[in-house]
Amino acid sequence: MIFQSMSPARSGDGPPNCYALVTYVPDPLGPFLDRLRKELEPNGDGPRSHVTLLPPRPVLGSGEEALRLIETLYPSLPIFTISIGDVKIFPVSNVVYLEIVSGREMLNVLHQFLNCSILTYKEIFPYQPHLTIAQNLSPEQAEVIAEQVRERWSKWQGNRSFKVESVAFVRNTSGNRWTDLREFHLVPAVPTP
Repeated sequence: MIFQSMSPARSGDGPPNCYALVTYVPDPLGPFLDRLRKELEPNGDGPRSHVTLLPPRPVLGSGEEALRLIETLYPSLPIFTISIGDVKIFPVSNVVYLEIVSGREMLNVLHQFLNCSILTYKEIFPYQPHLTIAQNLSPEQAEVIAEQVRERWSKWQGNRSFKVESVAFVRNTSGNRWTDLREFHLVPAVPTP
């Protein structure tokens, strides 16, 4: 899977060999959001809909070492549910996004847990779980697009929640293309007696 456009600096593009950990939005919500982004974002070629657990970052070792670290950490990641809320705009970056209303606390906990060892990185902006719809916008473009998204989002009749059952470790390569390196399937937490 190749997708474009995530970044530590402006949620836009990142340098080659930057890594991130994401969960993709499943059907039918994911394809709806993919189409919406493709129609509304000026470059029209945004990535597959996802929520980021670890925003793009360089690693302090090799990509293979980072992958091995994720392999040791992911069994601790539980399956959980994310619910999507209202359309918002980030100040400064002018990113139009959908807020996460349920699952936000778990995403924050997982971000803190995963931001360790060779994956440690101080983000340019504080980590705030969200689902990007359009980026690389002027303030005026962001307002117009946010209004269009609000209209389309209000008409969505499907489920606005989904289970996070897998995560993908991805790498930015030349041409600002993101490639999945490995997908990790999460397992349900075992209840304690």
